[in-house]
Amino acid sequence: MCYTFNIMKSNFIKIYIADSDPSVAQISDILRSSTQSAINKVKKVLSLQICDVVICNNPGNTIPETGVGGFSPNPNLVFIYLDTKSEVFLSNIAPTITRAITHELHHAARSIMYPWENPSILESFIAEGLADNFDIEINEGKPYPWSVALSEEEILSLIKKAKKEDWEKPGGNYWSWNFGKDVPKWSGYSIGFKLVCDYMNKNGKTAAELVHTSANKFI
Repeated sequence: MCYTFNIMKSNFIKIYIADSDPSVAQISDILRSSTQSAINKVKKVLSLQICDVVICNNPGNTIPETGVGGFSPNPNLVFIYLDTKSEVFLSNIAPTITRAITHELHHAARSIMYPWENPSILESFIAEGLADNFDIEINEGKPYPWSVALSEEEILSLIKKAKKEDWEKPGGNYWSWNFGKDVPKWSGYSIGFKLVCDYMNKNGKTAAELVHTSANKFI
């Protein structure tokens, strides 16, 4: 099912809900309304391009703690993945979808200036830190576990490790830094969240205002 949502006179976001799957079809109305709610909020503070938002049941690409996952490969495309058997997701559909859409639309807006193609380790840290802070700004929620998974001492130690790996070089290992075995789970998310929080506190700017700020500014 496809819904078109006007964000500007000439720009549209199309919402595609892959509801051939019965488990998606039965919640398609709340998926649509939650997505449109997120777009309503985001469009007030971010410049968005024409974009397709694709929502589908794909448990293998979700985070167990929420039952949802997402990916934005470019400014014009956002994927939202669901685990429609997740009790965590089914008990909290609307806010979870709204937060996921908000996060991914920040990625889409940032990739206008900084394409998500072989990003450096630092860029991946900052992109995730900004998107998670943006979600909190827009939806007034609390940080997700992956944003605050490390102590400050752990973050400082891992930043030293990342610098040794030339963290500004394109092609950093995003998956290893967030889900690998060489560092604690969610390290990249927590490092990025901390760096972005520190920068915002120092400069008084929001994650929306910083969407196109170079990653090296945060260090």
